[in-house]
Amino acid sequence: MVEIMGTIWLSFFTLSWISGMTFLNLSIRKKYHSKGITNLNSNLAKVGLFWSNRNANFLSLEEGDPEKDFQSVKGSFLLMTTILSILSGIGFILLILMMFTGRPRREVRTFQSDLVKNPDLSLAEVEAQVAELKNIY
Repeated sequence: MVEIMGTIWLSFFTLSWISGMTFLNLSIRKKYHSKGITNLNSNLAKVGLFWSNRNANFLSLEEGDPEKDFQSVKGSFLLMTTILSILSGIGFILLILMMFTGRPRREVRTFQSDLVKNPDLSLAEVEAQVAELKNIY
């Protein structure tokens, strides 16, 4: 009986890690190097900001940079994957739910805005859109 339970736990643990690493490589890395995030950060750089996926918010370039933000998100994701993998079956379900649900309104609206679609916005247009998006909670 103990061998069966151990095998089931190890199967869920392995499945959690495989799905977590697949999500990290196919989704998170892709998002950080996508045309949309590149356009967004180039527009935000005009006003001294960048988009932080860790905080789902605008941060000043003095507070950090996009590469540090990516490393932070990656580290947090690996920690959560480890913790939820240890929890086995329930953790696997929570990991899947965490990966595919729950995006803040500000993040959704930001990625639907012209900041992402148009890399050639003027400084005034960028400032106006950032001010509008900062008011979304």
